[in-house]
Amino acid sequence: MMAGLLEEAVSLGLADEITVIDMAPMQRGVGGKIMDYTGAVSKVRHLSDERIYAPRLMGVSREEVLFYAEQNAKISEVMLRQYEKSPTNMLMINDLTIFLQHGDPRLLDKCITMASTFIGSAYSGELLSDDKGSGISLREKILVDELVKRMDRVVELSVQKRIGSVIERFPSETEHRSIGGDE
Repeated sequence: MMAGLLEEAVSLGLADEITVIDMAPMQRGVGGKIMDYTGAVSKVRHLSDERIYAPRLMGVSREEVLFYAEQNAKISEVMLRQYEKSPTNMLMINDLTIFLQHGDPRLLDKCITMASTFIGSAYSGELLSDDKGSGISLREKILVDELVKRMDRVVELSVQKRIGSVIERFPSETEHRSIGGDE
């Protein structure tokens, strides 16, 4: 779905106004990188990193899951900081739950509010609930639920189509609330 929205925005001549941050792991079967679904990413500012892991699928212990989640947060933070330094009108984040597993949700919130239009995909469900006792699944669920409350539109996709949700936000200039942090 996000690939289609990106293609439509590019076809409308908005390519220079779009940043795509792809936090999805290269791991197949969980959703994948947006570049696997569309070539439109080559026409926009595309921030991605091949070193992002699928913590619950790759980690065999609590410690490994937390290690992978922490590494992902560090890598994703670099991409969010790049956006923060040079924002665009539209921000699209593929698999933002990767960052929420261990990252600072206030940074994500700040980037979202910098954009006129925000579109993001997030995992939601039970399929990947075994986090080996690390707590990342509960943290992810709580923070996604908080984020969803602030979105103008939420589209939930079935497992058959793709795991997760697409969340969109068109923030007003006067509204700013933090997710997962103090206001």
